Amino acid sequence: MKSLAFVALAPLILASPLGQTAQEIQVTLHFSKETSQSSITAWTKDRSAIVGHSCSSTLASGAFEAHPITFKVNENGVGDVVLGGQSSKVQDNPEGSAEVTCGRMHSPYETVVNCDITIPGTLELAAISRRDVPECFTTPTTSLSEVLDGFHQAPAVIPTEQPIEVAAVNATDNELEERQICGVHSSFSVRVGDGNPHQNPMNVQLSENMDCSRDGCIISRSESRSLSVSWSASGTAWSWLNAGFAVEASIETGNDYQCPGNAGDFFCLWKNQAQTAYTVRNRQVTCAGARDVGDNFVMWSPNSQNRGGYYYCVYGRNYCRALGDRWLDTNGRAGGP
Repeated sequence: MKSLAFVALAPLILASPLGQTAQEIQVTLHFSKETSQSSITAWTKDRSAIVGHSCSSTLASGAFEAHPITFKVNENGVGDVVLGGQSSKVQDNPEGSAEVTCGRMHSPYETVVNCDITIPGTLELAAISRRDVPECFTTPTTSLSEVLDGFHQAPAVIPTEQPIEVAAVNATDNELEERQICGVHSSFSVRVGDGNPHQNPMNVQLSENMDCSRDGCIISRSESRSLSVSWSASGTAWSWLNAGFAVEASIETGNDYQCPGNAGDFFCLWKNQAQTAYTVRNRQVTCAGARDVGDNFVMWSPNSQNRGGYYYCVYGRNYCRALGDRWLDTNGRAGGP
């Protein structure tokens, strides 16, 4: 999750305009299945500032002391969110309430529930510096929080690049003359330095969307597909290379995972396909020696055996897209597989 910094000598008050009777915020519950620890983070509607935080399933401090928010859910986020004593289902179309709309995600390791909540306009919300938000988990698990951020940011998908003919690359007159005299021996891509590796997973939807009309709905292998994820690049590569990392040129996602649903759920299956990003450039060898051509660019390749990746279930019309839709998360940690 990106760091937030607020330069101020006193808390920034985000009170609603005079006369406004209601204001909207987003509230995110993060639950670790490995440690059974929880946290709640309240955000402004556009998620630009944190306005509340708690290392539990209840937010009742600061502006929320008189208007607490509590999540009463199971380990997959199924249940209710209680706002000022009134319960609403954790769904994107809750029954009997227009004040709460939720989506959720869960993997074998963690669960994230995110709700759009309407609160009284009289509550004075104060921005909290990211530096002042405590770490709530003994073993930090933030992958799904980053996935949630990615869905809200609507990141662009990087198209797959394939090797091209060397003649398609522009060359100077001297370079063309040299090639005509002694010819090009080889053209390929090479790693730059250590490659500056980072983990940049590709998120892929593996199923159609299911609109569940009864309890006991399941997305299983019969409702999902195995799709191919191939290497991609931010520039035109003359060749694919693993650059010394445990990666593949292409990999099948598989679909050996189930997502359970209940009446009223709108849900789908996704996979976080682990990928390594590394810096490369194109190189050409002629009788006069080796020459680098063009600028450095980034190459992404799926990790062998999906090391670091996982399946996850997604609930809510704000998050389910279409079968095969994918987006690249460029906010991952530094390092190789």
